[in-house]
Amino acid sequence: MGTSNWQNIPFCIEALMKIEPKRVLDIGVGFGRWGMIVREFCDVWYGRVLRKNWKVHIEGVEGFAPSIEDYHRTFYDRIHIGDFRTLRTSLGEGWDVVIFGDVLEHFEKKEAYQLLDWALSASEYVLVNIPLGADWSQVDIYENVYERHLSVWDAKEFEGFSLRRQALFTDYIDRPFGSFVLSRQNPKKLTQQLFSRNTAIGEEVVTEDIKLLSQVRSVVAELWEIKQSRSYRFLSCMQGWNSAGFPPVPPEHVRIRSFSQRNRASKGNEVWLLAAIEPGGVAIDLRPILTRGAWELRSNQNTHSGFCLVSCGNGYAEFACPRDTQLQFLTHPSGGQVEVLWRRRRLKFDLYSAKDGSLCVRLGRKRIEVIHPSPADKGSSEPCDTLAVAPVAPRRREFSKSESEWIERLNRRPVPVSVQCPQWYGIRSSAQQLFEEMHFIDDTLDEISALHHARVLAEARCSCVVIQGFPHTYKHLVTALRQQAPKVPICVIWHGTFAQSGEDYSWEGFCLVEQLCRSGAVSKWGFAKKGMAEIVAARLGIRTGFVMNMVRKIPLGPSVPLAGGPHLGLWSLNTETWRKLPYSVIAATSMVENAQVHAAGMGKRAIEFAKSLSLSGKLKQQPIEQDQMPRILAQMHLNLSVTFSECAPMLPLESLSVGAPCLLGPTSHYFQDHQFLHDRLVVPCPDNASTIAQYARTALAERDAIIAAYREYAPGYNACALQTLQEFLEIEVPRSSKR
Repeated sequence: MGTSNWQNIPFCIEALMKIEPKRVLDIGVGFGRWGMIVREFCDVWYGRVLRKNWKVHIEGVEGFAPSIEDYHRTFYDRIHIGDFRTLRTSLGEGWDVVIFGDVLEHFEKKEAYQLLDWALSASEYVLVNIPLGADWSQVDIYENVYERHLSVWDAKEFEGFSLRRQALFTDYIDRPFGSFVLSRQNPKKLTQQLFSRNTAIGEEVVTEDIKLLSQVRSVVAELWEIKQSRSYRFLSCMQGWNSAGFPPVPPEHVRIRSFSQRNRASKGNEVWLLAAIEPGGVAIDLRPILTRGAWELRSNQNTHSGFCLVSCGNGYAEFACPRDTQLQFLTHPSGGQVEVLWRRRRLKFDLYSAKDGSLCVRLGRKRIEVIHPSPADKGSSEPCDTLAVAPVAPRRREFSKSESEWIERLNRRPVPVSVQCPQWYGIRSSAQQLFEEMHFIDDTLDEISALHHARVLAEARCSCVVIQGFPHTYKHLVTALRQQAPKVPICVIWHGTFAQSGEDYSWEGFCLVEQLCRSGAVSKWGFAKKGMAEIVAARLGIRTGFVMNMVRKIPLGPSVPLAGGPHLGLWSLNTETWRKLPYSVIAATSMVENAQVHAAGMGKRAIEFAKSLSLSGKLKQQPIEQDQMPRILAQMHLNLSVTFSECAPMLPLESLSVGAPCLLGPTSHYFQDHQFLHDRLVVPCPDNASTIAQYARTALAERDAIIAAYREYAPGYNACALQTLQEFLEIEVPRSSKR
């Protein structure tokens, strides 16, 4: 969860109290510091102590949705989830202050300048807190792609943005950062004084001050550069030579992350770091270690240093240590999950064990590895007495027989692999037609199970991983794949429409894929809905492509339907979502003479509606198994899949592939290049029962002609569909017709 330095807080409080804002916009909510500070010092300090009396309106923008908890909404009137670059146009103007709290460095410089210009136009004041200089490099952490630093800043850059007040600071390791108050009109005259007349924070910004501060920054930067050199670090640690007479390797930083997730068998999510042992058996003092989040220091005389670090949730501990340092963790029935980051390498493992034990990790020159035995207790050569059993290696699920066979087959001929949720039937059907190799993963992934699937895909050496539809938990798979197979491209094919953005799950998934594309974790974003790729590429600047759905099978002729009828199949039925409301289609079948209606997966309301119209046929609540659908579709004289919002539905193509015509709605690209099929199968008004009935009667009368036309049309269409896939993946796609 985003947070930052504390040295600048008094200056910012002074500025905010002088501004006396009534409307505040906080960009990059993170932990929620600025919402709390504004609420306390701009409401409570003015006598509005009770929440019901608060008057300041505070809104926030946060790109990383997991950062927002229930407590945020106590201090903020509204929080917008999403990328500020795309949200800002909807935030309006008339703000008293816009706060960029350690945010601008996460944008490219050109974009950040544009955001500052917007903020100065939309608000009376802009408060910027930002690290300065080149010593703040940062990659994405705790799965937040927005945490990556993309630009380096100098204090002088803010002089061109109506700078009114500034204060420069250094953090706990002497890195410079600053706070800047910007305003075009400066109605509160902040260049004269802040809230308190006698404050010593942030003197008036004048030319001489800027020159002096610039000189100080140069000296600080030079000293920092010296302190970062190998020679300086080597000399600094010479006094720590161990009893073996060898100087330790110059120290580097290790970060130990804990998580709120846990093994399903575990009773808790506790992470215990018992010791960090340098080469030679010297224990690192855990007391001054930097910790964030849930970590806390506890006294424990049975450990090497007399202390241990414990976490029961999200957080991290970070400290400097030499190469070959050994980290000793406790494994026990309440063990949680932990990740060690060292020299740009990661190792994540589970500390759950049915019995108490220990697990040791060595920070090697090229890798992080679990070792046996555990570090000796306080320098002795015997195992630690307090840990009775041997170290437990990370619990790692081996490949099943079917997985091993699949890996072996792909190793012989690397091809693109489609990954999809088996319960998403339409998307599954689409993938089966486009790809020869598939890997099914339920929408229940966590970081541990995602790591296993990533190992399977990495071992298979597939040429590309194509994620279909993107269930939200697949974000863990993307993260794991980037670790296990960093050179394998990851693409996403989106099977939704812009219209579905009103649904929370669709919109959140859309934003998630956008973030992964911007971070570089996903290399390309494909769309099955024609026209979406061009818009996303133009407006979001993301590499995109259009991928056409298809069914490889071509019918030999019209199917032989059930006797009697005509038999009409209704298969896109859902009374819970506007996209597939069935009532107009049900009503249309009542206008077809002697129609026998077959429907499955119907809701209670749909069945009640059908019965009210006295329809004849078989109406079921239970859905039909996917492998039975081709046979059922072929038994119908006509199938109906007329919906309000579809990107490129599979059911009409599946129906036609077995020789049965199918009506569909007007929202896909189907048959736009074939006038005869379009005029007979694409219903222009999906909410008009009379129109649907008219099209149904025409399709029944010209059934044979429709299938004959489709038989001529399908080969060219399928070739075009494969071409769009090949262009999207930018690699050769097998054209096998085995399906």
